[in-house]
Amino acid sequence: MTRFGFVTSMALCIVALAATGVWANQTPPPRGPVAKVNGQEITREAWEQALQRLPPIPVHFSEAQRKSLHTELLGLMVDELLLRQFLQQHSAAPAASQIDQRLAELEKSLKARQMTLQEFLVDSKQTLDQLRSGIGLELQWQNYLTQRLAQVDLKDYYEKNKEMFDGVVIRVSHVVVPLPPRASSKDEEAARAKLLAIQKEISQGLDFAEAAKKYSQDGTAVRGGDLGYFPPRRSESDPFIRSASHLKVGQVSDVVRTDFGMHLIKVTDRKEGSPSDYEAIKDTVRAVYGDELRIQVIQDQRKTAKIEVYLP
Repeated sequence: MTRFGFVTSMALCIVALAATGVWANQTPPPRGPVAKVNGQEITREAWEQALQRLPPIPVHFSEAQRKSLHTELLGLMVDELLLRQFLQQHSAAPAASQIDQRLAELEKSLKARQMTLQEFLVDSKQTLDQLRSGIGLELQWQNYLTQRLAQVDLKDYYEKNKEMFDGVVIRVSHVVVPLPPRASSKDEEAARAKLLAIQKEISQGLDFAEAAKKYSQDGTAVRGGDLGYFPPRRSESDPFIRSASHLKVGQVSDVVRTDFGMHLIKVTDRKEGSPSDYEAIKDTVRAVYGDELRIQVIQDQRKTAKIEVYLP
């Protein structure tokens, strides 16, 4: 992963987690859809195919951890469907000839690696139609991104986020109490009180990682709440990333509210980068801006989307 890849991976992690917090679980109908997004189904067949593409789950994982991974995967499928629905209204669909051209380019690159397209499909556990659909989505997104870039000062974006482009990264852990965005004030106060009590224990000597293992209510608890490294983003709209970016190494945050719930955040490490030059990395700046825009679009769509989940 490049140093800029941390932006996308961390943000997508938070997006996927946030998705689990806004769903209303329903009784799963036999062989029916696993979810509906604004009335559009995610079929059980598509869900099972996506599960097959996952790497093997470690044998020591508990049933709760397995279900958490499955839920996060479904979150990514919901994200993709939300993006498709958005682009249907805001971007022209690519012509079949454009998809054919991308397929031809892929076949050429595969041939250089002594692999056929059919072997690639088997290896990636997808059909040709699924591959064409994925290529079409990316082309349609690029059309939308081009429209938006015409309205953006990319150099200004670079300057505001120079720390990230210089390669600075921070390592972050959290303790989280999940809450849906529309939780009652009573539930919010209860979650806040719980985290404040945990914060007090930490200030009295309880190790943060041990607190996460004991109290945190997500899949990161088993590793002491560790979320890995990502670039600091002091002006980021997401409250989690923004709050973490203002912490010093070893510092624990106040209670932070996000779409997923309430968190205590700790920065456990910081790695300095090296000075970057805008002209030399202009294409990378464009790509990172595009990744962040995609995430923001999905987050905005989720705020008004009707998402029904039928997982057991």
